[in-house]
Amino acid sequence: MTQVPQLKKLVWLACSAAIIAMPLFAAPARRHAAAPPYDVTITGIVSDATTLRPVASVEITVENFKTKATTNAEGKYSISARVGGLPVRLTAARSGYSPSTQTVTASAPTGTTLNFSLQSKPTGSVKDVAGNTVAIDADSFKFAYLIPFSGYASSDTANFCLADGTVSHPDRSEIAKIIGPAAPQSNAKCCSTQVLAVQVAYKDGHTATAFLSDSCIGNEVDVLARDHFSGQFVYFNLTNVAEVNLP
Repeated sequence: MTQVPQLKKLVWLACSAAIIAMPLFAAPARRHAAAPPYDVTITGIVSDATTLRPVASVEITVENFKTKATTNAEGKYSISARVGGLPVRLTAARSGYSPSTQTVTASAPTGTTLNFSLQSKPTGSVKDVAGNTVAIDADSFKFAYLIPFSGYASSDTANFCLADGTVSHPDRSEIAKIIGPAAPQSNAKCCSTQVLAVQVAYKDGHTATAFLSDSCIGNEVDVLARDHFSGQFVYFNLTNVAEVNLP
Protein backbone atom coordinates (compact mmCIF):
# COMPACT_ATOMS: atom_id res chain seq x y z
CA MET A 1 0.00 0.00 0.00
CA THR A 2 2.94 2.33 0.55
CA GLN A 3 3.75 2.21 -3.19
CA VAL A 4 0.51 3.95 -4.31
CA PRO A 5 1.44 7.51 -3.30
CA GLN A 6 4.77 7.04 -5.05
CA LEU A 7 3.00 5.90 -8.23
CA LYS A 8 0.64 8.87 -8.13
CA LYS A 9 3.61 11.19 -7.80
CA LEU A 10 5.29 9.73 -10.89
CA VAL A 11 2.07 10.07 -12.93
CA TRP A 12 1.65 13.68 -11.81
CA LEU A 13 5.25 14.52 -12.83
CA ALA A 14 4.79 12.93 -16.29
CA CYS A 15 1.56 14.86 -16.95
CA SER A 16 3.17 18.11 -15.87
CA ALA A 17 6.09 17.58 -18.25
CA ALA A 18 3.74 16.88 -21.15
CA ILE A 19 1.72 20.02 -20.46
CA ILE A 20 4.88 22.14 -20.35
CA ALA A 21 6.18 20.65 -23.62
CA MET A 22 2.90 21.12 -25.57
CA PRO A 23 3.47 24.80 -26.54
CA LEU A 24 6.89 23.88 -27.91
CA PHE A 25 5.38 21.42 -30.41
CA ALA A 26 2.16 23.34 -31.11
CA ALA A 27 3.80 26.67 -31.94
CA PRO A 28 3.34 27.34 -35.71
CA ALA A 29 6.40 27.90 -37.88
CA ARG A 30 7.24 31.55 -38.41
CA ARG A 31 6.36 32.67 -41.95
CA HIS A 32 8.11 35.34 -43.96
CA ALA A 33 5.90 37.87 -45.70
CA ALA A 34 5.84 37.44 -49.52
CA ALA A 35 7.50 40.17 -51.52
CA PRO A 36 4.87 42.54 -52.89
CA PRO A 37 4.55 42.43 -56.69
CA TYR A 38 5.99 45.32 -58.66
CA ASP A 39 6.21 46.32 -62.33
CA VAL A 40 9.40 45.71 -64.26
CA THR A 41 10.15 47.32 -67.62
CA ILE A 42 12.11 44.90 -69.78
CA THR A 43 13.94 46.15 -72.86
CA GLY A 44 16.24 44.48 -75.30
CA ILE A 45 17.30 43.70 -78.84
CA VAL A 46 16.45 40.65 -80.93
CA SER A 47 19.10 39.61 -83.43
CA ASP A 48 19.78 36.86 -85.95
CA ALA A 49 22.09 34.29 -84.37
CA THR A 50 24.03 33.80 -87.61
CA THR A 51 24.18 37.23 -89.25
CA LEU A 52 23.86 39.25 -85.99
CA ARG A 53 21.47 41.56 -87.84
CA PRO A 54 18.52 42.96 -85.86
CA VAL A 55 15.25 41.14 -86.47
CA ALA A 56 12.14 43.27 -86.95
CA SER A 57 8.50 42.32 -86.30
CA VAL A 58 9.34 39.78 -83.59
CA GLU A 59 6.49 39.37 -81.10
CA ILE A 60 7.56 39.41 -77.44
CA THR A 61 5.07 37.81 -75.06
CA VAL A 62 5.11 37.38 -71.28
CA GLU A 63 3.80 34.05 -70.01
CA ASN A 64 0.39 34.44 -68.32
CA PHE A 65 0.21 38.11 -69.33
CA LYS A 66 -1.92 39.63 -72.07
CA THR A 67 0.58 42.35 -72.89
CA LYS A 68 2.71 41.97 -76.01
CA ALA A 69 5.38 43.97 -77.76
CA THR A 70 6.85 43.90 -81.26
CA THR A 71 10.41 44.71 -82.25
CA ASN A 72 11.00 47.73 -84.48
CA ALA A 73 13.23 47.93 -87.55
CA GLU A 74 16.28 48.00 -85.24
CA GLY A 75 15.18 44.85 -83.43
CA LYS A 76 14.41 46.78 -80.22
CA TYR A 77 11.47 46.17 -77.88
CA SER A 78 10.13 47.36 -74.53
CA ILE A 79 7.53 45.54 -72.43
CA SER A 80 6.26 45.66 -68.84
CA ALA A 81 5.64 42.70 -66.52
CA ARG A 82 4.65 42.35 -62.88
CA VAL A 83 7.09 40.31 -60.79
CA GLY A 84 7.60 39.64 -57.11
CA GLY A 85 7.65 36.18 -55.60
CA LEU A 86 7.74 34.35 -58.94
CA PRO A 87 9.96 34.62 -62.04
CA VAL A 88 8.40 35.50 -65.40
CA ARG A 89 9.08 33.88 -68.77
CA LEU A 90 9.39 35.88 -71.99
CA THR A 91 9.18 34.35 -75.48
CA ALA A 92 10.38 35.92 -78.73
CA ALA A 93 8.72 34.48 -81.85
CA ARG A 94 8.40 35.31 -85.55
CA SER A 95 7.92 33.43 -88.80
CA GLY A 96 11.23 32.41 -90.32
CA TYR A 97 12.83 31.82 -86.90
CA SER A 98 12.74 29.25 -84.12
CA PRO A 99 11.19 30.81 -80.98
CA SER A 100 13.30 31.49 -77.90
CA THR A 101 12.24 31.71 -74.24
CA GLN A 102 14.11 33.29 -71.34
CA THR A 103 13.30 33.85 -67.66
CA VAL A 104 13.44 37.06 -65.63
CA THR A 105 14.01 36.41 -61.93
CA ALA A 106 11.55 37.45 -59.26
CA SER A 107 14.09 39.93 -57.86
CA ALA A 108 14.74 41.66 -61.19
CA PRO A 109 15.43 45.39 -61.00
CA THR A 110 12.78 47.76 -62.31
CA GLY A 111 14.79 48.31 -65.50
CA THR A 112 15.96 44.98 -66.95
CA THR A 113 17.72 44.25 -70.25
CA LEU A 114 17.00 40.94 -71.96
CA ASN A 115 18.38 40.29 -75.44
CA PHE A 116 17.35 37.41 -77.71
CA SER A 117 19.35 35.62 -80.41
CA LEU A 118 17.09 33.71 -82.82
CA GLN A 119 18.04 30.83 -85.09
CA SER A 120 16.86 31.40 -88.67
CA LYS A 121 14.90 28.72 -90.48
CA PRO A 122 15.59 27.97 -94.19
CA THR A 123 14.25 30.80 -96.32
CA GLY A 124 12.47 30.82 -99.66
CA SER A 125 12.71 33.41 -102.39
CA VAL A 126 10.59 35.29 -104.90
CA LYS A 127 12.20 36.64 -108.07
CA ASP A 128 10.28 39.10 -110.20
CA VAL A 129 10.47 39.47 -113.99
CA ALA A 130 12.91 42.38 -113.59
CA GLY A 131 15.39 40.08 -111.82
CA ASN A 132 14.88 41.40 -108.27
CA THR A 133 14.93 38.68 -105.61
CA VAL A 134 13.36 38.87 -102.16
CA ALA A 135 14.22 36.37 -99.41
CA ILE A 136 11.01 35.27 -97.66
CA ASP A 137 10.02 33.38 -94.53
CA ALA A 138 8.86 30.10 -96.03
CA ASP A 139 6.44 29.43 -93.18
CA SER A 140 4.70 32.76 -93.90
CA PHE A 141 4.08 31.98 -97.58
CA LYS A 142 0.44 31.92 -98.66
CA PHE A 143 -1.61 31.95 -101.83
CA ALA A 144 -3.75 35.05 -102.03
CA TYR A 145 -6.23 36.77 -104.27
CA LEU A 146 -7.84 40.15 -104.28
CA ILE A 147 -11.61 40.30 -103.82
CA PRO A 148 -12.89 43.55 -105.36
CA PHE A 149 -14.14 46.00 -102.69
CA SER A 150 -13.45 43.43 -99.93
CA GLY A 151 -9.70 43.02 -99.67
CA TYR A 152 -7.45 39.98 -99.78
CA ALA A 153 -8.21 36.36 -99.00
CA SER A 154 -5.26 34.06 -98.30
CA SER A 155 -4.68 30.36 -97.70
CA ASP A 156 -1.91 27.81 -97.14
CA THR A 157 -3.37 25.83 -100.04
CA ALA A 158 -3.50 26.76 -103.72
CA ASN A 159 -6.63 26.78 -105.86
CA PHE A 160 -5.45 25.11 -109.06
CA CYS A 161 -7.03 23.11 -111.82
CA LEU A 162 -4.99 20.84 -114.07
CA ALA A 163 -4.94 20.27 -117.83
CA ASP A 164 -7.59 17.54 -117.62
CA GLY A 165 -9.91 19.77 -115.56
CA THR A 166 -9.08 18.11 -112.24
CA VAL A 167 -9.31 20.43 -109.23
CA SER A 168 -6.10 20.55 -107.17
CA HIS A 169 -5.47 22.13 -103.76
CA PRO A 170 -1.82 21.43 -102.89
CA ASP A 171 -0.48 22.72 -99.59
CA ARG A 172 2.47 25.10 -99.75
CA SER A 173 4.59 22.38 -98.09
CA GLU A 174 4.12 20.16 -101.19
CA ILE A 175 5.50 22.75 -103.62
CA ALA A 176 9.18 23.26 -104.42
CA LYS A 177 8.94 25.86 -107.16
CA ILE A 178 6.44 28.01 -109.07
CA ILE A 179 7.68 29.14 -112.47
CA GLY A 180 6.04 32.18 -114.00
CA PRO A 181 5.13 34.72 -114.99
CA ALA A 182 1.49 33.69 -114.99
CA ALA A 183 0.32 33.84 -118.59
CA PRO A 184 -3.24 33.84 -119.97
CA GLN A 185 -4.58 30.61 -121.47
CA SER A 186 -7.86 30.08 -123.28
CA ASN A 187 -7.99 26.29 -123.54
CA ALA A 188 -8.34 25.29 -119.88
CA LYS A 189 -11.07 22.70 -119.31
CA CYS A 190 -11.83 24.13 -115.87
CA CYS A 191 -12.66 27.62 -117.07
CA SER A 192 -14.90 28.89 -119.86
CA THR A 193 -13.02 32.18 -120.03
CA GLN A 194 -9.36 33.08 -120.23
CA VAL A 195 -7.38 31.84 -117.23
CA LEU A 196 -3.83 32.40 -115.95
CA ALA A 197 -1.40 29.48 -115.80
CA VAL A 198 2.00 28.76 -114.23
CA GLN A 199 4.34 25.78 -114.08
CA VAL A 200 4.59 24.08 -110.69
CA ALA A 201 7.39 21.75 -109.56
CA TYR A 202 6.36 19.56 -106.63
CA LYS A 203 8.64 18.16 -103.94
CA ASP A 204 7.80 14.61 -104.98
CA GLY A 205 9.58 15.30 -108.29
CA HIS A 206 6.75 15.82 -110.78
CA THR A 207 5.84 19.05 -112.58
CA ALA A 208 2.53 20.24 -113.99
CA THR A 209 0.83 23.18 -115.63
CA ALA A 210 -1.42 24.73 -113.01
CA PHE A 211 -4.30 26.97 -114.02
CA LEU A 212 -5.11 29.60 -111.40
CA SER A 213 -8.80 28.93 -110.81
CA ASP A 214 -9.36 32.24 -109.01
CA SER A 215 -8.41 34.11 -112.18
CA CYS A 216 -11.42 32.50 -113.91
CA ILE A 217 -13.68 34.87 -112.01
CA GLY A 218 -11.48 37.90 -112.47
CA ASN A 219 -9.60 37.87 -109.17
CA GLU A 220 -6.04 39.15 -109.05
CA VAL A 221 -3.94 36.14 -108.09
CA ASP A 222 -0.93 36.81 -105.86
CA VAL A 223 1.31 35.13 -103.36
CA LEU A 224 1.89 36.61 -99.90
CA ALA A 225 4.99 36.29 -97.72
CA ARG A 226 7.02 38.11 -95.10
CA ASP A 227 10.23 39.71 -96.33
CA HIS A 228 12.84 37.91 -94.24
CA PHE A 229 14.97 41.01 -93.69
CA SER A 230 12.48 43.87 -93.36
CA GLY A 231 9.87 41.79 -91.51
CA GLN A 232 7.10 43.31 -93.65
CA PHE A 233 4.46 41.27 -95.48
CA VAL A 234 4.54 41.71 -99.26
CA TYR A 235 2.10 40.71 -101.99
CA PHE A 236 3.59 39.48 -105.29
CA ASN A 237 1.35 39.45 -108.35
CA LEU A 238 2.02 36.19 -110.19
CA THR A 239 1.90 37.95 -113.54
CA ASN A 240 5.09 39.75 -112.44
CA VAL A 241 6.78 36.78 -110.75
CA ALA A 242 9.44 34.84 -112.63
CA GLU A 243 10.05 32.21 -109.95
CA VAL A 244 9.10 31.23 -106.41
CA ASN A 245 11.40 28.83 -104.55
CA LEU A 246 10.30 27.11 -101.34
CA PRO A 247 12.63 24.97 -99.17
